[in-house]
Amino acid sequence: MEYTFSALLSAVGVVILDRCMGTRLLTRPRFWLFLAIMYTFMIPVNGYLTARPIVLYGTEHHMGIRLLTMPVEDFVYGFSFMTFTLIVWEFFKKKELRSPKAYTLEREQFFPVPAELLFPFFEKPENLGSITPSWLKFNITSPLPIVMKPGAEIEYTISWLGIPLRWKTLIEEFSPPDRFVDSQVRGPYALWKHTHSFARIDGGTIMTDHVVYALPFGILGSLAHSLGIRKQLQRIFDHRANILSKQFSGK
Repeated sequence: MEYTFSALLSAVGVVILDRCMGTRLLTRPRFWLFLAIMYTFMIPVNGYLTARPIVLYGTEHHMGIRLLTMPVEDFVYGFSFMTFTLIVWEFFKKKELRSPKAYTLEREQFFPVPAELLFPFFEKPENLGSITPSWLKFNITSPLPIVMKPGAEIEYTISWLGIPLRWKTLIEEFSPPDRFVDSQVRGPYALWKHTHSFARIDGGTIMTDHVVYALPFGILGSLAHSLGIRKQLQRIFDHRANILSKQFSGK
């Protein structure tokens, strides 16, 4: 009676899974209402197919007990299949509602020029294209010129794996020539907040980029970060550092 055993085992398995994953479906009246509705559609179709018989069951594989012409094991297996599907759905829905995992990227770079000469370069969003890798196809779509100030918004597009993406940035803080903060309002990330700081020291300025970011799609986003996005961001900031070091070499 392999079918009987596997059906019972699957039912026990989903009951344990429901408790272990914290979904608690079996305690919800709406879950049982859902099952009743699903069985309303399942019984006529399954009953017809097994009663004709179009779908055949070997008598040695089940107990031989039928309800509404369906083997009782079909009821148990149907319960297991529908419950498992809902458990997985509820689990990932809960994870998506939680705050996504945040990552941090931080870079420091010395420039042999005063902050008063370095900061104005970053006051002009038009200059972003010159320090962004060409393969990103960075393009500002907001009307130019853009006046940088708290509350200013900048819209632009980039290309990732050939897919055009729209990005809208909000300037949260703007304190020349010491720092400014921009954050993503709309774009590919679940979170993106970039703090630019300019510290005066003897002989020049240390610029610090501090980025806090998170990816959407839960586990899939974390996997994408590990497989490529983290390294890709490093490459973008490496390119940016190389361009800026040549431009502000102090020579």
